Amino acid sequence: MLDDTTIPTWGYKPDGEARIFDLAAGADLPEGWNASPSCITDPALASADALTAAAAGRAYQPPRADPTPPPASAGAAMVEIDRLKGVIEAGMAENQRLFEELDAAEAARDAAIADAATAAAARDRLTSDLDTATADLASLRAALDAAITDKTDLVAKVDAISAELATARTDLDALTAPKSAGKAK
Repeated sequence: MLDDTTIPTWGYKPDGEARIFDLAAGADLPEGWNASPSCITDPALASADALTAAAAGRAYQPPRADPTPPPASAGAAMVEIDRLKGVIEAGMAENQRLFEELDAAEAARDAAIADAATAAAARDRLTSDLDTATADLASLRAALDAAITDKTDLVAKVDAISAELATARTDLDALTAPKSAGKAK
């Protein structure tokens, strides 16, 4: 089990054996082990496949070379070259199609970013307009409240004047009423 104080370190032996040691910082590999696969004397054992087999605890079986490779004819080679050219051209066409798809996706992304920026600017304008309308509404409400107060004051003044006029009318009627003729004799 690894802990914070150990470092997994590969070790190699000249016979091709390889394994990982959990070493403390600055510690050396055990006696007979080297930090580099360059100590392996048999080049066949120094291959990646051989080292992987050794680390997994398997015996390494080098691939067998086919002693009689099939004869290559010029016609077969040309057919293979033509086939490979076709594979390369198909791959290039697929790459071109993928590049075009990528360009279209990037253009769509850029358009979406631009649309989002436009929408954000419109939202900001609408928010500003709403703030202005809210302030205007508050001003109108204050003006309406002041007008209601003024109206209430005016109604009270009109009522007071009407009462004074009614009193004055009563006094005038009393002063101008015909006097009854003196006592009958």
